[in-house]
Amino acid sequence: MLAPKPSQPKPGPTAPAPQPSQPEPSPTAPQKPVVPVSPQTAIIAALDALKGTSLESVVQVDRILASAGVDYTGGPAGYPTLGQEVDASAALPGDLVYYPDGGSGEPHVAIYTGNGNAVHNGQSISGSTVENGMPFIYIRISG
Repeated sequence: MLAPKPSQPKPGPTAPAPQPSQPEPSPTAPQKPVVPVSPQTAIIAALDALKGTSLESVVQVDRILASAGVDYTGGPAGYPTLGQEVDASAALPGDLVYYPDGGSGEPHVAIYTGNGNAVHNGQSISGSTVENGMPFIYIRISG
């Protein structure tokens, strides 16, 4: 007589391979808050980075706007479309100063730096006065 074969366990589902454990974030690790930056703050930072360069005003402002994340290629007459006109008493550093007639029949633009000053054509960050005899408006870039 033949001896019975030992019973073999039936194959079942395989257990998942152990996964390496992920380190838990440290509860004491400082978390940096995300602080939104206004377009005006970004414009002043970009202006400061270009300080001392000698560029024509439109080229300067286009570069500053691009560095601040404002995508614009429309030319000087279109600057007012980038935001809204604000009163001189509400103007903030980083607002645009737009002169419809910059003295030669062409628009001119500058960056307002506060205290009645603006940077024109690559001037130092302190710039010169906004009021130069030509009509102008302040434009607050939309963010």
